[in-house]
Amino acid sequence: MNQCIVNPAAYKFNTEAFVLLSGNLKHRQIAKIFELINVNLNETLKKNVTLSQYFKNDRGLINISNIDTDILYNKINDLVERRNQIAHGSELDNILDISELENYIYFLEIYCEALFEILSEELIKKESSYRFQKIEKVVKIFDNKILAFEIENYTIRVGDILIVETIENKFSRKTIEKIELNKKPYTEPGRTHGISETLAGQGS
Repeated sequence: MNQCIVNPAAYKFNTEAFVLLSGNLKHRQIAKIFELINVNLNETLKKNVTLSQYFKNDRGLINISNIDTDILYNKINDLVERRNQIAHGSELDNILDISELENYIYFLEIYCEALFEILSEELIKKESSYRFQKIEKVVKIFDNKILAFEIENYTIRVGDILIVETIENKFSRKTIEKIELNKKPYTEPGRTHGISETLAGQGS
């Protein structure tokens, strides 16, 4: 930071890497931050499996899509309100006991894990668009673990990453663990200069 000030001609502050935030960090404010990367956080969270697991009961998972956001994220908003009261010198009459506090902490862990999953998926989407070559022809998928595909002018190795998009537009990364060429184990890099080869890669 000092170098940027001392020698401004050689450095430029990356304003896109920072967010100007005013107001308390309630769920509504967090959702506004996600809007900056074109993510509707409320809709995306309602489809998140990790968060849905938190709300399950004896009958199984609860459909949280119709539950009001103020109810879903009440623990976060309540903590912010308590922090505000303390910061302004107010006395709290209803202090949380240990058992209640543990529930708050557990929910925050689940909430943050869900946010991380959403951000990770957004990163994978960007990588698939700008850094990865699209597989144009998938020959066949076996047991959701083995993918046979054709690709040209590309070197394939064990350990390479495949990005998979599901029909629900969910993105995930899969590592190639094994490669077979013509149904035989293939250990050397698959050099496909100018020709089309069918390879089967077993993912994790």
